[in-house]
Amino acid sequence: MKGKERPPLLTALITLLILGPCVKSLNQCPALLTSPTYCSSESSSNLSSILKSGDWCSPSLRQYACASGTRLTSRQLSTILTCYITDPTALLDQGAFLLLFQQVNSEVLQTALNEISVQVRSDQIASATKAFMLNAAWEVVKSDPKVANAGFLASWFQETLHAYLPSIGTSILDCMAQLPVTCDGLATVVQALDTAYYEMDNSTRQLVADWIRRFLTAHVCEKSSAKEWLLINWKSFRNYASYNDLTSCWSSFDGFTALEVLTASQLAQLTVLSNVLSNSSLAAAITQVLSTNNALYLEDYLTELSTSTLTPPLDHNAMYSMLETILTKVRDNFPDLCSPSLKDLFQVKLKRMLAVTDTNILRLFPTKIGCTDFQDIYKGLNSVHHELYPDTQRAVYQARMDFLNGQAAKEGVACTFTSSNSRDWLEDNFGFSSIYTDYSDFLRLNPSFNGFEVTDLLTSVQLGKLLITSRILTENTRASAETDVTEIMKTLQTRNVSDLHTFLHEVNSLAAQMHMESITSTGVRDIMLKGIFQILKPHFASMTRTDLESLFNGTLTLYLGSITHDELMTLPAISDCPLLQVIVRGLDYAFDDMTTEKKTDITQWIVQTLPHLDCQMDENWMILNFRRFRSVANITDFVAAYENFTGMAHLEDLTAVQLAQLTLSQDVFSSVANIERIFDRLTELPGLHELAAYWDELNSALEEPFANTFNISMAVKRTMLAGTVEQLRSALPTFTDDDYHLWFQKRLVVVLPGIHATILQDIPNTMSCSSYKSLITGINTVFSEIPTAGKMDVYNYIVAFLTQQSELTGPACSTQTTTRDWLLQFFGKFCTEAPYTQLVSLYHQPFDAVSLYISRLPLHSREDVPERMEIKLPRHGVTEFNSSVFLQYAILDLLTATQIGDMMVYSDTLTRMDAAVQLVQFFQQSEAEDVQMILTQFTKAASMRKITVLPNDDIAQLLLLQYLTSMSEQMKTYTAADWNITFQNELYFLSPVINESTLALVVLQDYDSLVAVVTALDNTYGYMTESSRRDVALWIARNVQILKDGPTESTTEWIQITWKSFFHDIALEEVIATNNNFDPAKILDVLSIEQLVEYGLTSDALVNVTTMRDILNALRGENPQISEPKMSEFLMKFNLALTKKGIAGIRNDEVRTEMLTTLFTDLSKHFYKFADLDYEFWFLENLRFLLPSINTDLLNLIPGDLSFPAYTATLQGLDNVFPELPQNTSHAIYLFIKRILESQLAVSEKVFPGTYDSSRSFLELIFYRFLHFAPYSDLTDFYKDFNGYEVLDLLSARQIGEMTVLTNAFKRERLTVQISLEMEKRSFEELTEFIKELNTAAEERDITVLPDPRIRKLLFDLLFKSLPLSTFTANEYAFWFGLELQLFLPAMNANYLQLLPLDIDCQSHQNLVQAMDRVYERYTDDQRLSIYRRIHNFLEAYRNTQGVTCSPNANSSTWIAANYGYFSAHATLHEFSSLNPNFNGMSALEKLSPAQLAQLTLEIGALADETSMIIIMDNLCTPSDLAKFFATLNDMASVELQNSDLAHLLLSSALHKIAPSFPKMKAGGFADWFQDALQNVLHAVNEMIVAEIPVNISCDSYQQMLKGFNKIYAGIPTENIPHVFGFCKTFLTSKVKSVNLTIASHNIRLPNTVKDKQSPRRSLSYQCEFKVFCYLQRFNGND
Repeated sequence: MKGKERPPLLTALITLLILGPCVKSLNQCPALLTSPTYCSSESSSNLSSILKSGDWCSPSLRQYACASGTRLTSRQLSTILTCYITDPTALLDQGAFLLLFQQVNSEVLQTALNEISVQVRSDQIASATKAFMLNAAWEVVKSDPKVANAGFLASWFQETLHAYLPSIGTSILDCMAQLPVTCDGLATVVQALDTAYYEMDNSTRQLVADWIRRFLTAHVCEKSSAKEWLLINWKSFRNYASYNDLTSCWSSFDGFTALEVLTASQLAQLTVLSNVLSNSSLAAAITQVLSTNNALYLEDYLTELSTSTLTPPLDHNAMYSMLETILTKVRDNFPDLCSPSLKDLFQVKLKRMLAVTDTNILRLFPTKIGCTDFQDIYKGLNSVHHELYPDTQRAVYQARMDFLNGQAAKEGVACTFTSSNSRDWLEDNFGFSSIYTDYSDFLRLNPSFNGFEVTDLLTSVQLGKLLITSRILTENTRASAETDVTEIMKTLQTRNVSDLHTFLHEVNSLAAQMHMESITSTGVRDIMLKGIFQILKPHFASMTRTDLESLFNGTLTLYLGSITHDELMTLPAISDCPLLQVIVRGLDYAFDDMTTEKKTDITQWIVQTLPHLDCQMDENWMILNFRRFRSVANITDFVAAYENFTGMAHLEDLTAVQLAQLTLSQDVFSSVANIERIFDRLTELPGLHELAAYWDELNSALEEPFANTFNISMAVKRTMLAGTVEQLRSALPTFTDDDYHLWFQKRLVVVLPGIHATILQDIPNTMSCSSYKSLITGINTVFSEIPTAGKMDVYNYIVAFLTQQSELTGPACSTQTTTRDWLLQFFGKFCTEAPYTQLVSLYHQPFDAVSLYISRLPLHSREDVPERMEIKLPRHGVTEFNSSVFLQYAILDLLTATQIGDMMVYSDTLTRMDAAVQLVQFFQQSEAEDVQMILTQFTKAASMRKITVLPNDDIAQLLLLQYLTSMSEQMKTYTAADWNITFQNELYFLSPVINESTLALVVLQDYDSLVAVVTALDNTYGYMTESSRRDVALWIARNVQILKDGPTESTTEWIQITWKSFFHDIALEEVIATNNNFDPAKILDVLSIEQLVEYGLTSDALVNVTTMRDILNALRGENPQISEPKMSEFLMKFNLALTKKGIAGIRNDEVRTEMLTTLFTDLSKHFYKFADLDYEFWFLENLRFLLPSINTDLLNLIPGDLSFPAYTATLQGLDNVFPELPQNTSHAIYLFIKRILESQLAVSEKVFPGTYDSSRSFLELIFYRFLHFAPYSDLTDFYKDFNGYEVLDLLSARQIGEMTVLTNAFKRERLTVQISLEMEKRSFEELTEFIKELNTAAEERDITVLPDPRIRKLLFDLLFKSLPLSTFTANEYAFWFGLELQLFLPAMNANYLQLLPLDIDCQSHQNLVQAMDRVYERYTDDQRLSIYRRIHNFLEAYRNTQGVTCSPNANSSTWIAANYGYFSAHATLHEFSSLNPNFNGMSALEKLSPAQLAQLTLEIGALADETSMIIIMDNLCTPSDLAKFFATLNDMASVELQNSDLAHLLLSSALHKIAPSFPKMKAGGFADWFQDALQNVLHAVNEMIVAEIPVNISCDSYQQMLKGFNKIYAGIPTENIPHVFGFCKTFLTSKVKSVNLTIASHNIRLPNTVKDKQSPRRSLSYQCEFKVFCYLQRFNGND
């Protein structure tokens, strides 16, 4: 019976068997019943009376259902139902519909429901109501005898019940399964249900699919092909059936004949069931289907396939073909919204197929991907890496590299953002392909890559390159070096020994390329060698000689410096000398890298190994078997290694230590010849360290207990000493004190008895004092052993040393030693060889104290050193001596006066008070003439010695006082000549210490005597102290007043003769007291600095710049500039004088500027040599009263490379005068600071590093009070870790404003809160600065709005609360709201608006409106409404108080713009007119909103005035404006619109403007326009208007538009209905053509019930999808 239906009886029996006890009969389903008491609550009512009332919607549906009387007509039923099914508030239940539908027959019910489908949109009926209606209708339908007829079912399901089918439930489906429905009936019902498919939920679709499956299980309903069977019997519900469902319903179902209509899941199930992937022929058909479907289909297919179990074996070609097809599809569709997840695709769904990947497949991978997709793709491929062919593995690596290189080219790095560490990055981006990658590529693609984190993932070659490129072998600073290298060795220990060899080869190769000869870190090398030997240890036994030679002569060279005895013992037994020599040669390569301990271990290993080998003793024996390790062995080791070893035969191979060991053998130290050979060999050894090692070893041996058996002859001693000094000769001039001490007091003592003149000639006498003492001390210890001739040779050497011409050594060595010390240290026992007089002549050599004294002076004081001062200690020649010290003052009574005078010069009498007291006591016991002779000789000797000043003032004063006291009686009669002789011959060197008490003893008889004494004293002026000079000056003044007969010279001459140099030590007022004619102004160039200061304070110099300029010129003198010492002295004294007088500073700006400019300019010439203290001295002291006049030019004179102490001193000085500085000067000082800091950054990463450790200390130590002149960006530039939020209290408002933008505080609420809290403490002026700077910074960064509303409100609240709004002028409103607050105005709300005063003028109001208008788009609807209300309140209040509106004479458009701005949209036209009597809406059209234009339309009667209407319509430019316009008109005047003669104009104009939007408009848009907005003018449709509507719209859109026409169908003029129908026909015809189908090809059967006159119009309102063809045919028949 294939291809035919089963007999009805058979069908019924099968149905009964399937459904079991649920089926009571073949033709009846269980009925839906209502409760018997359902109507008990309703009062009995007659249906006729209800209908006659005319108010059909007042009763409830239950009342209709329970009423009795006349049966309802279809119209009555449809009208009643319409009242309730579209009312969401209606109380409906299933019982009402059941009872109501049972009151009519099926024809009436069908007609009523058809009428409803025309009048009511499906979406207006709730789902529950649809279910009630469908269930109730089915109760009527299933009882109809024709219920099993396909045509009957078609008329109900495809037409009448179509709108309710989305709510179909189990009861109806189960019922139909019990009815004798034929296969055609099934197809009819399925077709109807299919049209509602997309409105059903998934559970309903599944119910339908299950019903179809049960039906087809019972009926099969075979077709000519599987494809036809699916399309007719299942339709879209096949999506809810499995492939097993299909085959169980029809055992002959062959999926391969219906591939193109199978769902993706079914196709996958077919693939698995038919083992398609094991059959390339079958696979071709599947891949063809996949290639023609979209990406979503493909994804569903793979999803199903990935959850299934594939039966092996799988065919490679089949897998390849399918993979190729899938990837081609994915590539062509990626990326788009339908693209599958690449992660899911490659890691799950394609995982089993990826094993067949080759280079062609790789080319199909998606390329428009990012890092995440790339990693997802290759992670999937990585899972089958080991199943790929080697060439493919290489190709995969190259594909990875191509992508990563591209990323690196664009971003600088490759996909690093997706990984938190190196392991993740390597595994995500390379996977198993990493083995093909050069390690440098890892670093290039990811500069942060750390190979030590992933050593287990790296190849041996990569590990080698990691080791080299990390510089771990060449740098000692890496803290993790040992840990990192341990990881490498642990990794290598888990691998084959061949990997170790590969690793070592790579390291050696790269090291050679980098010329790396050793490993810097000993710890790293130790770890590596230990690890290497642990790996090699099991393999040593099997190694050949060649293997060992390769290891020790190249492979392990870098590491052998760390070899230990344990590693040596792991080596295989050494079988012969050549093998030993190979290993020793390799170890020798690392000799320089070994510690002494390791060298010793290796040497002992060699010594222990050699006796077991038969190695031939020849001239190369030591070199071949020991290499450089022979230097570590001792003679006994060589003997132990070879018992017949003879040292003298191998001298050329022995070290210095070994030669010393050899020297002590009996046959050597007893032979001068052998000693000479040994010293010849020592001469060949490079460097003195070898000679030193020889002597150290020799002395060490001689200190042993057995050493007293050695008796070295004098000849041998002389030979050894001579040989040693000969080698030392070239180095002795460079010997340090320690070197002399070591050599002559320790090393050579044993042979020093052999010293003689020839040897001493090789020892330079230019050595230092300490070195000389070490030499003499060493020789002195063997004095008794030295022959007489040798002793004299030594004494002559001492004399030569002490008499040499040197200021550093020789005679200079005895300047500060006592007689005893001098003799012991410089002569020792050899002083017994010298004459007494020569000893005296050699005592106390020259000492130059001038340079030492001057070098200790501060910079500003050095020029004060008198030019005539040379030394304070005597210079003397080699033949002069200090007899007084030598004789310890025990022979004063034996000395002549001349000798005592010489002694005073050559002894320390003038420096030792005890000696001076003894001398004074001696003077007291002597005659006056003797004292004069002593002092006269002293003067001569001192003059010969070129002494300029005595070293001790107290001693000089003691001598002077003693002399003047003893001579006081004689001096009373002195003439000018006597005084001249006395001061020139006897008191010349004592007069510099003269003072008030000693001057009192000088009593003058006449003016000439005064001149004579002053002249004599003037000769020593330069050596006097200030107090002495002052005492002399006062003494002169007193004598000038006493001696009235003075000369009458000019002022200048009088000063030169009477006062000489002492004039500068007297105050001007004191001079005036001695001479009333004295005028300082005439001799400014003669005045001292102190006198110039005095004149400056007593004259008008502090207020007269000319006078001050004269003083400065006098200070400069004939020089081009004032010297630094002069400036320093002048300012110190000037400042002191000002302070003493209580003058706070120089108030005259001109005078102060003149002083600072002159002095600072001259001072700047010395900045290059300023020390830190100099800056402190000048800026904190000297210039403190002048710095308020600092300016840019002067600041530019300060060097930019100041040290931090100098910088600090400079800034502190400037900061001290900060209150006195004008703003421009303070800013200039900040620019100076910036220059200094930029100079710092030019040479360092940080300004003044180490001087501050926080943002606060940075500001306080670097900027002082000039901080506020710095832009915030400068602070962060100069201190990268600067955090302004830590020091908000130190920052200015301007800086905080800039910081707010730079730190993105407006995006971070916590930061904004900090700023807000700080700014709340600030004044309004500071807030003004803050907001001004914040706006400037934001403007520079194109920030037009603060993105975070909370932060915006926070800042706005801060600023708004601070505004003194009550005092604001119009300009201030414009400034604040129009400029400063623009960033924050979007935070404006009703609360703030209430705080704005209403009693402001119009201009203030308008400025405020314009400000808020600029940010209109950023306000919410609520904000806009609040602002509008504020505007309205103001304008209303202003009108009430002033009687007029603001700008009453402006045109209406301008008036709206000025007073409302965009907020006018919330006003009504009536409001405009009430506030402004002059308002004219037609002149303000461009400012009116669509709603206001609608109001204007009605107000001016434009619905009857075509011209006005056209003008108004021209101002409605967008579809949105039109929609608002019509919405307002519809609400206000729907009837007027319908009756307007201009309805066609409104409709035509509107459609013309919105027609361009139709192609992209959604169905809802069409519904809004045609069913709502245009309803009141849509009846004016005509042919031209219809032409505006495009046909390229969707079916849903078309239906919504058609419903709009249906609603006003009765209002359309008869002549225009065909135009609407013509559009419908055109549209539907276009849809037929677009799908290229014909009615015949679908076998559509047309029911007879479509002939009534309402059918065409009703049909047009149905969905297009499956009815389009039916109704076109019907239209053709009726047209």
